[in-house]
Amino acid sequence: MIQRIQTLYLFVSLVLVVLMLFSPIAEILADSNKLLVFKSTGLYEAENGKMIIKTIPVIILISVIILLYIVSILTFKRRVLQARICMLNILLLLGLVGLAYYYLSFIFRKTEPLEYSLRLAAIYPFICIILTFLAYRNIRKDEQIVKSIDKIRKTMN
Repeated sequence: MIQRIQTLYLFVSLVLVVLMLFSPIAEILADSNKLLVFKSTGLYEAENGKMIIKTIPVIILISVIILLYIVSILTFKRRVLQARICMLNILLLLGLVGLAYYYLSFIFRKTEPLEYSLRLAAIYPFICIILTFLAYRNIRKDEQIVKSIDKIRKTMN
């Protein structure tokens, strides 16, 4: 149900994760004065777009996160399941941050960078974690409201 605020939070998170799939996460100036671009799909040379390292685990993790966001948005009638999927997504996003850090540190060890800069896509997982937590909190509030109304109905009968 799109009119609920938690659905909006989940949709914005979904858009950010999809953007992260295609946006550069970091730019690295290697010791040989080559500019390298780290995306979630791999490490590329900026000049010719040649792939140096392929990051398949990151692609798989982002795909699972995207799938879970879609399932979470579509299960708006099952609030408990939706809340559990949100918590799972938060854990997977934390894993994505750790995996991206692992690949960046691996790249730094291999290329000995002169300079690097993180791009805007580097903070997308953190924004998604916050938005997903806000969605989780609102889903829990909805569930509490429904339970309290059910209690009132039972006492009135």
